Amino acid sequence: MATDPVGPFPLQGITLETWQVKFDKLGQCTSPLTRDALLERCKNESRPVILFSHGWNNEFGDAVGLYTRFLTHLQSQIAAQPAPFDLPIFVGVVWPSTWLSFDKGPDMAGDAPEVGAAPLEAELTQELSAQLSPGPKRERLNELAARKRLNGPEGVELAALVAEALGQEIQGATSDGDEGTVPQAVDLLSGAAGLEQAMPSTRSVDELDAPGTIDGSSSGHAANDVASAGVLEFLDPRKLLRVASVYQMKDRAGTVGANGVSDLLAGLLQRAPAVHAVGHSYGGKVVLSAIAALPDGVPKVASVLLLQPAVSHWCFAQEGPDGKGQGGYRHVRSRVSRSIISTYSKFDFPLHSLFHRAVRRAADDGDIRIASGAKTQAGAPPNRFAALGGYGPRLSDEKLHEPLPAPGTAIDLGPAAADGGPARLLAYDGSMNKLIGGHGDVTTPHTAWLLYSQMAATGY
Repeated sequence: MATDPVGPFPLQGITLETWQVKFDKLGQCTSPLTRDALLERCKNESRPVILFSHGWNNEFGDAVGLYTRFLTHLQSQIAAQPAPFDLPIFVGVVWPSTWLSFDKGPDMAGDAPEVGAAPLEAELTQELSAQLSPGPKRERLNELAARKRLNGPEGVELAALVAEALGQEIQGATSDGDEGTVPQAVDLLSGAAGLEQAMPSTRSVDELDAPGTIDGSSSGHAANDVASAGVLEFLDPRKLLRVASVYQMKDRAGTVGANGVSDLLAGLLQRAPAVHAVGHSYGGKVVLSAIAALPDGVPKVASVLLLQPAVSHWCFAQEGPDGKGQGGYRHVRSRVSRSIISTYSKFDFPLHSLFHRAVRRAADDGDIRIASGAKTQAGAPPNRFAALGGYGPRLSDEKLHEPLPAPGTAIDLGPAAADGGPARLLAYDGSMNKLIGGHGDVTTPHTAWLLYSQMAATGY
């Protein structure tokens, strides 16, 4: 049986010292010798550390590619500066997040099948059915999921089975807003209905790339009410499965962050002079959950960079949009010493156009508009479930800016946070000049400049 080498994992063309630490879906470290070697390496280290988590739909090779492209630009930014700058140590987090296509935009023809989609959906179905006891329910879930179309009652039946399976698997321990409970059948059906409305039959079901993050709290609508509206009369079960996988990956990102990455982060904070955390897509949730779960007494994270994060746009809110409690990651700001920067863009099709429509509760069909704060090209959030990477943070004393600052442009990150005080929260709209032209368009000189600026502001 082959084992990973213990020690740094060099990336082609990258002169930084680079490491890769792997975790399973429960957050258990699957490369403990490498983790331990990394922590030993960082004892009395004078250089800063970058901890970067990829997002949904990344296998190991994809993660390596993402990290290599980003670091290529970061190295260039560092080399272009007149003052010497110690190259940081890079730590890439790798976690099981591959399910479905994530970076495709709309395809009006919608006839070409997605390569590899069927095996991934079959794997998801198998994993869900395994949560049910052997017998008629498990068989029925597999049977309905394999069909091309479902009528209304069949859609309701599959939603109930999938919700039961998710209830066995999802922990619901980490919330980033009005989220954190297991979805009910009505929530899954409402999400599928949202997809039908957003992408009618002339468009492909494979356009769903969006990672949504809503909860499954109780609803005043019955599942049959959703089906009886006619939207689900001819439901493609793939749409319902993809909504289910959204909940599954939301929970997994939080679990990996809180159960595994947090321990690694704590160890790095106790050894290195500064740690800068970066997360792309659901990797933003991994990073935020890791920081939220840090034990008391460890040093603060120096900065956080969220690249098109797939979390709630009010995860940092002082108070929810309807007077509910604080955003689930509000307290993370007090665990960061200098700044939290988030990017967003109207050209991020999954997070700007589908996130809030594909995964929603039937109880929220009013589409309550939230238009707090300054507006940029991305526009105001359309409802309470809008994505941070689609519209930027709101209700969080945030600062919204556009466009993304060009490399070499000074960024005012303000003073360091006072003891116990919140880090400054800035958000940059990448829509102008299409500087962020899609969900995966985050490995550019502009995004690298954001991180360099955060490191320079702390002296590391």
